[in-house]
Amino acid sequence: MSDVIIYGLTLSTFTRTALMAAVEKGVPFVREITEFSEMKSPEHMALNPFGKIPILRHGDFVLYESMAICKYLDRAFDGPALQPADPQERALMDQWVSIVNSYIAGHAMGKLVGPYLFPKGKDGQPDRDRIEKSKPKVQEHLALLNQAYGDRDTLVGRGITLADLAVAPILHYISVTPEGLELLEPMPNVRRALAALQDRPSYTETLPPPIAI
Repeated sequence: MSDVIIYGLTLSTFTRTALMAAVEKGVPFVREITEFSEMKSPEHMALNPFGKIPILRHGDFVLYESMAICKYLDRAFDGPALQPADPQERALMDQWVSIVNSYIAGHAMGKLVGPYLFPKGKDGQPDRDRIEKSKPKVQEHLALLNQAYGDRDTLVGRGITLADLAVAPILHYISVTPEGLELLEPMPNVRRALAALQDRPSYTETLPPPIAI
């Protein structure tokens, strides 16, 4: 079959998770950068009727939704397993993926990081009030992650899983905000896990452009 193609926005945490999964598996892929202006185009909608990203194309096979893409990459290609074999550990992985996508991502990206990526405050500056109000909930979520990591660098078991790939892009964005140092300082397990992620090729090869502070 032909190479894997992954379509997505450069700023998207969901796209980055899919890209990280491909790198972790050692899957050769072509990255097609999608622009916001293209997401509702007929060409894009033909691949994903919801006009979202990421999208994977593998020959004639087209797939959307980031976790569906990650699980396909894990099942369809040789390479290190990204899902635990143990049923309970796999269930915990699914739990953390759901928590990250349903709660952590929306709040951290929408309310803390989003105002820096898309400043809509006075004179085109980040909305400081929105950012300040986001901090208690972000810290609450980081505390949950800190507890889950414990003495490990991974959320589940001792090997990297899709749960780690789901949260990695969000931790990256939190860490590069001006509030990141304050939010992460009381979370030693999260900081250690993030440092371990930052050493992985899947992290360094998929870094998004710097955000304007």
